[in-house]
Amino acid sequence: LHTMADVFAPHHMNVGVLQGPGEVAPLDQVAGRFARVCDAAAEHGTRVALEFLPWTGVADLGTAVDVVRAAGRPNGGVVLDAWHYFRGRPDEARLRSLTPGDVVAVQLDDADAEVVGALFEDTMYRRRLPGEGTFDLVGLIQALDGIGVDVPYSVEIMSTVEQARPVEDAARRAHDSAAAVLAAARGGAG
Repeated sequence: LHTMADVFAPHHMNVGVLQGPGEVAPLDQVAGRFARVCDAAAEHGTRVALEFLPWTGVADLGTAVDVVRAAGRPNGGVVLDAWHYFRGRPDEARLRSLTPGDVVAVQLDDADAEVVGALFEDTMYRRRLPGEGTFDLVGLIQALDGIGVDVPYSVEIMSTVEQARPVEDAARRAHDSAAAVLAAARGGAG
C-alpha cells in the first residue's frame, strides 16, 4: 500500500470482501480490518472506498455503510457501483440516508432488465454503457446530488462487446455515455 500510494498518489483506492455470506468474518472484524487499511492510506492522503458485491458477505449498500461507519475513519467510505447497487438489493431509503462523506466514488454502468446466466457472468461480461440499459442512473445521480455527494464519477464497464472495440472508440463511447447520463440527471449541466 505505502509504495503504491507514494508512486501514484491516488485520490482513493477500492477494497472489498470476497468471501460469501457464510464465510465472511463478523462485521465488527471486517470494520476493524477496514479501519486498519484506512489508517495506512491516511498516511498518504488517500481515501478508502469499500465496494459491496451482491454475491459476498458485504452484499449491499446498507451493509457496506454499516462497516464504514463502524470503522469510524474520516477517509473511509463506499464506492457506489451502479451495477452492484441495482443488481443487488437496491434500497432507496438507505441511499437517501447517506451523508456526503459516506461516498468516496461512484461507478456508472448499466445492464439489461434481466440477468442473463449467472450473476457473476452478467457483471463480468454483459455490462452496458451508462444509458444503454434499464438502470435508473438519472435517479441515482439525482439522489446522490440531493444529499450533497461530490466525488469522482467513472465508468466501469466489463463487456465482451466493448472490449472488442478499438481502445479510442471504447474510451470515447464510455465518456460520451456517462456525460449524457450526467447531463440528463443535472438538467444539461453534466
